[in-house]
Amino acid sequence: MIVGSLDWPETYASLLTNDAWGLVFEWASAVRTRAPEDGEYPLRDRGVCAIVQTVQAKERSEGVFEAHRREVDVHVCLDGSEVIEVAPVSSLRPRTEYDAKKDYTLYDIPDSTRKIKMTPGTFAVFFPEDGHMPGLKFQHPQTRKIVFKVRRDLV
Repeated sequence: MIVGSLDWPETYASLLTNDAWGLVFEWASAVRTRAPEDGEYPLRDRGVCAIVQTVQAKERSEGVFEAHRREVDVHVCLDGSEVIEVAPVSSLRPRTEYDAKKDYTLYDIPDSTRKIKMTPGTFAVFFPEDGHMPGLKFQHPQTRKIVFKVRRDLV
């Protein structure tokens, strides 16, 4: 997991040497104040996809942990706020079998997690080892965000 701010791109310069990371950070920075409508935006022949979405905040008890095998998630908060809870997949109890078509496994909520407070300009990168539960209430009733799906072999 990596958590950072789009306000300090020089901090992540070593990541930007990778074409996929560069594309994600350039696109997120470019649309930060004028994001397109909610929807999916393929950025590279199925290798990188941006999903712009407005998410209604939910209580922790309504959430569910997820993890992916083929893709890395990059969540970028554009407006509003949310909490994303994180726990190692190795510590989670599966709620569903792995869905290869949708590339996810869902997990029960564990007792112990880390909490990431997402505010405008904050980003969080979740690798396949990082179970995450996004969209939890924090300061605002909703968040407008981008979730980039990056094929694992590109990072």
